[in-house]
Amino acid sequence: MVSNFVLTYSLDISRNSIGSEGAVKLADGLKSCTNLQTLNIRGNSIGEGTVALADGLKSCTNLQTLDTL
Repeated sequence: MVSNFVLTYSLDISRNSIGSEGAVKLADGLKSCTNLQTLNIRGNSIGEGTVALADGLKSCTNLQTLDTL
């Protein structure tokens, strides 16, 4: 999964029923996704996975848009 994720510039995973466990797995992938510019995670129930997600986003130095509402 990570090798396909590296060249991703925009990722819309809104309304996909992603919970805390999914957010932790997403965070692991985001650590290798330095080219990501837009991430839409609107409409998910990330809950306690927010901390892991924030940690993963630290590597996304090109991120310009994060849609969470």
